[in-house]
Amino acid sequence: MNIIDRAIGILRTGLTKAMSAGLTSYPNSSIKFRLVFGFLDFLIQLLLRIPSTESPIAKPNSVLIVNGAHLGDVLLSTAILPLIRKMCPDIKIGFVVGSWSAEALQNNTLVDEVYIVDHYRLNRSRKPITEKIRAYIETSHKALKEIRKSQYEVAINLYAKPNIIPLLWIARIPTRIGYIHGGFGSLLTHRLLWKNSNNHITAYHAELLFAISVDVRRGANYGYVIPKPTQDELASVDVFLNVDPRFCSDYIIFHIGTGELKREWLPERWRELAFQLRQQGQFIVFTGQGQRESESILRIIDGLDGCLNLCGLLNWRQFISVVSRAAIVYCVESVASHVASGLGIRCVAIWSGLNNPNYFKPIGLHTITVTADVPCIGCQHGCKDMHCVRNVSVNDIAEIPVADLGKKITQ
Repeated sequence: MNIIDRAIGILRTGLTKAMSAGLTSYPNSSIKFRLVFGFLDFLIQLLLRIPSTESPIAKPNSVLIVNGAHLGDVLLSTAILPLIRKMCPDIKIGFVVGSWSAEALQNNTLVDEVYIVDHYRLNRSRKPITEKIRAYIETSHKALKEIRKSQYEVAINLYAKPNIIPLLWIARIPTRIGYIHGGFGSLLTHRLLWKNSNNHITAYHAELLFAISVDVRRGANYGYVIPKPTQDELASVDVFLNVDPRFCSDYIIFHIGTGELKREWLPERWRELAFQLRQQGQFIVFTGQGQRESESILRIIDGLDGCLNLCGLLNWRQFISVVSRAAIVYCVESVASHVASGLGIRCVAIWSGLNNPNYFKPIGLHTITVTADVPCIGCQHGCKDMHCVRNVSVNDIAEIPVADLGKKITQ
């Protein structure tokens, strides 16, 4: 058999295995993704022959947590930190995040080191793709040097698609744990299949801890790790709130924006809700980031008294401080819902149906998520109409018994 025949045989075998593995290994992915990564994982396994095991390892001395996604995702990831620290009090914990979510780990005493890797596919900036790829290469190179110096024993990849699993292999971390449905699973030593269920994402994260002998019982309660505002941080927001004594306490927060425009509620609905709440004597503080959100807020509050626009004026810790003083937060599917829930502040969040709503909803009883009843929940990609969000009416939100929500929190 000549070289060409052997190559054709390998290609045919790889494609066959890619097609068969794609149905189980890469759920909720396109046919193209299944074929490409199925074949790629076949080639990696053929060349490197990295063994996979289900056996847990002894409690390690160091672990690297990896989640390159956005603020809300990283906040949800912090729920596993106390579980690890409780079982391994002296363990060194590193955390790989994107630069856009590093502030979620500010003042977090459970994390020893933070590394930045800006994956180009997770970069929401308006920069050209070439600049995003350059930033990805540069941040990966810098992080790789720092991670190698620390000689981590274990890496746990929490965000599957897209991921930086190849970097963990290049860093020579001996034990690499994660779900395989995002690709590059053949570079992991402990490979878990993602099984669609109604479990919260924190339960999926916790399942990965079994590989390092952390005993996480099913049904355990998980909570964010959000350091409470210091007195200095609270004082720093008084500069903004004291411009009007009405905003010193018991205000409502409107956080109207999110990282993806298609997840947002219509501005005219926000204005109508604001009008109703103002008629009830409520004072409203608007938070957010960016020129687009700021311009939307200005249109919403035009002619409305009792509204304060803090969009773009707060840093991360100041944002947490403002939320901590609120009576209730109204928001869309964004980090605001997670911060409110983590701080014990009542929250009503208008939630899209892109994913199973149970996956990423805020932890605990502090938040109610509202999604329109449509047949395409969990579509993964969204559409131009986004009826799951835009069919939510102002009455749907205004009629939520906020008083009962308060009682539920205190039980």
